[in-house]
Amino acid sequence: MLRGRLGFPAIYEMGCSLQAALQAQPFRLAFAGGAFSSLGRLLDIVPQGRNVTQYQFVDDFSITKGDHSLKFGLSFRRNDITDFDPGIGSIGASEGTTLQNFFNGIGGTYFQSFPSQPSQPIALYALGFYAQDEWSVKPNLKLTFSLRGEHFSNPVCQTNCFARLGGDFLNISPDVNQPYNQAIVSGQNQVLPNYTAVEWLPRFGFTWTPFGLKNTVVRGGFGLFADSFPGTVADQLLSNPPLQAVFNIAGGALSPAVVGNQAKLAAQSNAAFQAGFANGGTLASIQNSVPGFTPPTINTVANRIQNPRYQEWNLELQQALGQKMSLSLNYVGNHGVHEVVQNPGLNSFCDSNCQGQLGTTTGHETCRRRQPIRGSRQLRKSVPSGYPITTG
Repeated sequence: MLRGRLGFPAIYEMGCSLQAALQAQPFRLAFAGGAFSSLGRLLDIVPQGRNVTQYQFVDDFSITKGDHSLKFGLSFRRNDITDFDPGIGSIGASEGTTLQNFFNGIGGTYFQSFPSQPSQPIALYALGFYAQDEWSVKPNLKLTFSLRGEHFSNPVCQTNCFARLGGDFLNISPDVNQPYNQAIVSGQNQVLPNYTAVEWLPRFGFTWTPFGLKNTVVRGGFGLFADSFPGTVADQLLSNPPLQAVFNIAGGALSPAVVGNQAKLAAQSNAAFQAGFANGGTLASIQNSVPGFTPPTINTVANRIQNPRYQEWNLELQQALGQKMSLSLNYVGNHGVHEVVQNPGLNSFCDSNCQGQLGTTTGHETCRRRQPIRGSRQLRKSVPSGYPITTG
């Protein structure tokens, strides 16, 4: 009878090392149906984490000239990151194993990545600057004009560890016979092929006390705002082949002592891929050298990514009620454009293992194109978003 949890968690809690855990349980084993907890349930997500060094500079200057209050400012922030996330998945995991297959020594679908090194140096920075004029037009009317510029850097890898497809997924060649080193652009210093240089953000606001009503104030404004680039995207593109290839093995022996076990098959696929990539190999040529070779997965980005931008506006009426109370009615709205989303199903498919779970032998291809890769996740711009809010 299987009961409780075995493997890494128990060993880790006793203060032992990861290597000690791997001697007891060399990979994570997850059972189908959720009847039992995984054996070695945290193994495939370690090592991971980041060491971050951040430094920043902020300076503001203001001066009043007559009815104008002028303000200027500059800010700079940089992050130097040692990213250990290439280690995620470097210890294999076999998922969806039924109890019957477990007692027969057969695993479900096995996943393992093969990073070229356990960590990568990533750097990114943000530079912002602005100018603002608060103009007292009349005693009861003030106008504010502002212009801000934001530059969010394209994250870089100091060892040129990024890789991606040669273009937008739906625009690249669907030929499965193209060499891998032509389909995949590797050794890239920047995570994105094309990114916004400077985001210009004008803003306007006003405060008005109408018709001499000292207890009534009307405020409003409109402005453009930018969001910083999601740096976690860099994790996905530094986890791409050839510097880090991820392979899925359907079926196979669980025990590392058995010839042709899942971990061995994954390692053979990686070795064949690396040799093929270096020598212009194709899917067919690699499969000829390693029967059962499974293509690697890849994350990619659209050819043009723009910085997320948001339009925000509000109109407020405030009425003082005596000295201790006030009534406020405020309308606030926003509208987002160029927001970034991920599409994990761009090259989705149903292999023989998937077909078995569906009880069919007919392929279920959900993409119009076949590629010499197993799965693809693409980062792209999304549709606009936003909604208004009224408060009182």
